[in-house]
Amino acid sequence: MSGVELAKEIGSSLNTFSFDTKGFCKEMMNEHRTIQQNFMRLIRDYMQYVAEQPDYMFDGRNEDSREFAKKVVEATVYNKLPMI
Repeated sequence: MSGVELAKEIGSSLNTFSFDTKGFCKEMMNEHRTIQQNFMRLIRDYMQYVAEQPDYMFDGRNEDSREFAKKVVEATVYNKLPMI
């Protein structure tokens, strides 16, 4: 599955009020440790991407997400999440 396909699948799954966030988190913790690390890299990279986007990409629906991403990126700049 490509990154674009995965993003569309995630978007479709999140576009509902019934998404089971706790179930997702619990299941992700049951994945192989390397998969958990790769998932955290994906989250980190997405936050960095969001934090770097121009102002016109944001409005009242997602501006707090951008500010959160900026703070996380700033606080974790030295954490490289190494592949072990």
